[in-house]
Amino acid sequence: MPPPLTVLTWNIGRLHLGRHVNRVFRFDSRAHDKALHHVARVIDESEAHVVVLQELASRDQLQQILGLLGDGWDGGMGPDAGGDR
Repeated sequence: MPPPLTVLTWNIGRLHLGRHVNRVFRFDSRAHDKALHHVARVIDESEAHVVVLQELASRDQLQQILGLLGDGWDGGMGPDAGGDR
C-alpha cells in the first residue's frame, strides 16, 4: 500500500472583524510579512506533501515563503479575481 498523502491547509491571515469594521479602521487581515518566517517553519516541520495557504497578501509573499523553504518546493497562485484576496 502506498504511503499516505499529507495535506496542510492554513488560513495564515490575521483577525478579521468583518468587512465594514476592517474598512473603517483600514485594517488588512491578510498575512503580514513578519509572519512569513513562522509560516515557512511550520510548513517545514509539518512534513506535508501538499500545502494550501489562504490570505496571502501578494504573490511576493508566496515567493518569500518558497525562498525560505528552499529547494524541493514549488508554488503557484490562481489569477487575480479582482478582490482583495
